[in-house]
Amino acid sequence: MALYKIYSSRYLGVAPEEVNTKYLKLDAEMQLGYKYLIEDDKSQTLTTWTEVWNDIVDAMKREGLKTLKAFDQIFNGHQYVTNWVNDLDDFLMETMSNSRSKEILERFGRARIFINEELQNYLEPKSILAIENTRRAIAESYFQMGNIEKSEEIYKDYLNEDPCWGWGWISWSDQYWLKFHGELDFDRGEEILLKALKIENLKDREDVEERLFILYSNSKQEDKLKALEEKYEIENGKKYW
Repeated sequence: MALYKIYSSRYLGVAPEEVNTKYLKLDAEMQLGYKYLIEDDKSQTLTTWTEVWNDIVDAMKREGLKTLKAFDQIFNGHQYVTNWVNDLDDFLMETMSNSRSKEILERFGRARIFINEELQNYLEPKSILAIENTRRAIAESYFQMGNIEKSEEIYKDYLNEDPCWGWGWISWSDQYWLKFHGELDFDRGEEILLKALKIENLKDREDVEERLFILYSNSKQEDKLKALEEKYEIENGKKYW
């Protein structure tokens, strides 16, 4: 029995059911990763959880399962795998966002790209948001790793396929001025958002508009901010702020 605390997302105030005996080791390794995460041991967290992901994929292939949700039904672990995958991606994203080390960005970026590419194979087709999140993770990771050309190529491919994907445009723009570690390029970020707003059936249009407000505010472009506020008030009959 593991000698560390059990971190559970499944059971609140009720006795847990037994973990599938075939996957006791998998469940224990997943829990061990949470221990390393809380101890802020990023290297061990990455190593442990990458192995857990590989074990999950192998198990799903053996079981002939197509989705993580289907695996959850037979795994019965202390974490829903679907929740754990989100924790894993958050960990990778936050580590990259808080680092300037090329070595860390490369190592964690490669892991994030690999896992999100594989994850796309195990999501239900109707899980549009989850699929979109994997796409953002892949494109963002290439950018943060310094491969801006590859990142641009991926964003363009995604948005040619679905030009109405508002958060795809936001994510692309963000890389240049909100998340970028180097010299900020507000002009490029603005260009991307303005292009998005020209699309008639753009999804999450208000979120795209809000990002443009924030960009103008952060870059102290007072004239553009005022013009955007006036445009918003005319179109919506109310002030933005």
